[in-house]
Amino acid sequence: MMDFEYDSSQTVLKNTEKLLLDNIFLDFTVKVDDVSLQCHRIFLAASSHFFRALLMTDMKEAKEGCVTINGISLKTFQHILKSMYTGKVSLTKDNFIDIWQAADQLQIDFIVTHCEDFATKAISVENFESVLNTAKAFKSEKVLNASKSFMLNNFGILMNDKSIMELVVKDFNELIDSRDLKVENEDCVIQSVLNWVEYEPEEKYNGEKEDILTDIKHNTSKENSSNNESGKSLTAVHKQTLNKINQRTQALTTLLKSVRTCLVSTPLLKDLLNQQLIINNTEARDILIDAVLYKTTHYNHGQWRTSAIHRACSILEHYGIVYIINSKFNCVCACEDELYQCVSCSDIPLDVTLVVFDSYLYASGVKDESQTNSSLYVFCRNVWNKITEIPGRQLILVPYEQSIFILSKCSTEIYQIFPKWGKPKVKEFTKLPDTIKVQHATTYQRTILIFSSVTVNNKEKTAVHQLDILTKKLTELEQLNGPAEQIISFSDDYNTYVLQTVGDLCVISYSVQKFTFKLLGRLWAIKRKLYGAMTYKKQLTIFGSDPNEEPAEQKLLYSFKEYFNCIIYWGIDKPCSNFIPATLPKDGMVPF
Repeated sequence: MMDFEYDSSQTVLKNTEKLLLDNIFLDFTVKVDDVSLQCHRIFLAASSHFFRALLMTDMKEAKEGCVTINGISLKTFQHILKSMYTGKVSLTKDNFIDIWQAADQLQIDFIVTHCEDFATKAISVENFESVLNTAKAFKSEKVLNASKSFMLNNFGILMNDKSIMELVVKDFNELIDSRDLKVENEDCVIQSVLNWVEYEPEEKYNGEKEDILTDIKHNTSKENSSNNESGKSLTAVHKQTLNKINQRTQALTTLLKSVRTCLVSTPLLKDLLNQQLIINNTEARDILIDAVLYKTTHYNHGQWRTSAIHRACSILEHYGIVYIINSKFNCVCACEDELYQCVSCSDIPLDVTLVVFDSYLYASGVKDESQTNSSLYVFCRNVWNKITEIPGRQLILVPYEQSIFILSKCSTEIYQIFPKWGKPKVKEFTKLPDTIKVQHATTYQRTILIFSSVTVNNKEKTAVHQLDILTKKLTELEQLNGPAEQIISFSDDYNTYVLQTVGDLCVISYSVQKFTFKLLGRLWAIKRKLYGAMTYKKQLTIFGSDPNEEPAEQKLLYSFKEYFNCIIYWGIDKPCSNFIPATLPKDGMVPF
């Protein structure tokens, strides 16, 4: 004896539909728009939680075999009824919202699922508001997520639409903060923010606003006529109602922090600073002033601010770039932690040093061991162009305002070059004492901080000197534990850090004309070569050698949670140039 399995569902549905069409065994009536529709109890209960609950009780409708459905049109219910009997849902852009609402009301799960799936694919500019409102009403996560993606992808069209303007502050802020927001430029985003702040929903808000203003006027007159305790409570009411009116204005600072203000055009920033809405908000004004200063007086020398991070739709991307000797320029994507390769320069394969000056990537190096001077190249339009020759090898390039300072691990001379001034020439800036063997340098507070190795009581230490750029005065600061060789520095929105090969991480601070190096903790227990680091929002990415022991940074991350919420280590076992943050065109990158 053999048992055979087969799917009988289609046969059952076909025969049940025939029973309906032939008016056989009909035992229940549904009234919709004063029209009576004959159905089968068993099929209604099998398809709908609403009908099942109704028919399994002693309710009047169950006993009489008849129920009246309100809120659903006859045409829509006929669609629903046919779907229950056939298992097929016929949806179009014109009917899916009505059918979805009816299916939700009648609790017909399979039709709701079909409608949600259809809605995710049928969202358009024309029906977006209806789809969004329906998804919110029915708490459909699937459609809400699809609506969010639609808003992100079509923000340029929808940015001043009612559906966007009536978002609560949390949802609107999440939208404009997203890296995936597609916009032509950041000017669109900040304009939308101002429109959102000044928007007043006509149906809900204006009438309420008049009542609030009337209450304020009434309460104020009472306050003026009385100084008793009731007057004090009326003041509280006064403040509460004022806050209700101004809640959108109060969100302005929060929203501006989500805008890439340093990517907004300078003319628009200056225009906004003259608008009353900004003038009345000190914090908002400070954010815009800071962006103007960043764009007009600050040279972008690599490390980007959070307010200058490009969105995914930009032609530019943020990378950490390093040159693997005799190989290629490798780039770590800051937001994805993926590895890419950049166009290489065959003329400088050795002693390569990288620097970013005014948003452009520069590289110095030599073609062979016989060269005594390095060549300086700039990466522009995916091509390396030679700028000039610069003295020495094993260079340290330090950008500051309009110039690049050139230090060498092999000599004591410091040179200066102005890359943007016509045909740039290298000029001698100053000379260090012979006792200082430079291992690393960085700019901080109008000074160049120079790190060199010293031995104290047979222990390796790092001597830190301050070179004032204006006076050229050299001042010895403190000594750090551990060697200066392969020491690196990096910055974020607020701080500059120093990381040593032994894993000690310090933050630099400056107060009362004094530099201090606060030790935050140790990232690992063994010595390793370091090539550089970059920060992306609150993520720290370190590039260094790859010894057997894994970095312990994730175990010790708790110690640095005030500064970073994620620490990533990229290790390599080949000689490298320095590793620096750079904003580069995406089209020049090839996936590794």
